[in-house]
Amino acid sequence: MSNEILVIEDDAFLRDEIVDFLARRGRNVVCCESIAQADEACQQGLKPRLILSDIHLPDGDGVSFCVRMADSLPSTKWVLMSGNRELVRYGTLARLPSVQVVDKPVPLAVLARFIGALDASPA
Repeated sequence: MSNEILVIEDDAFLRDEIVDFLARRGRNVVCCESIAQADEACQQGLKPRLILSDIHLPDGDGVSFCVRMADSLPSTKWVLMSGNRELVRYGTLARLPSVQVVDKPVPLAVLARFIGALDASPA
C-alpha cells in the first residue's frame, strides 16, 4: 500500500483547496475530477492509504465506487463528502471503521484530524 491520498472532486475550487492543504503537509496527492479518472488510476496500480471523494459526481457516485473497490483496496480508508446532511447523518449511523461521511465542504481542521489518524495507524 502506498502512502498516497486520492482526491476525487469535480468542483475545481474545492479540489484545489484540498490538494493544496494536503501538499503543504507533505502528502503525495493524486487528484481526479471523476469516477472514471479515479478508476483508471486504480487500474494502473494506485493503492492509496486514503480516498477522499465527493459522493455526487457527474459520472457516478463515491458510495458505489467505494463499494466496488472494497475488495481490491481493503486497507484503504475512505472519507466521503456530501452537501446533503441526510446522507451525512445516514453515513455516520453506518459506523463502518474504514468509511467516514462528512459534510461538504469538509473543514480543513476535520481533514487534518483524518490525516492525523491515518498517521497513527499502521501503513
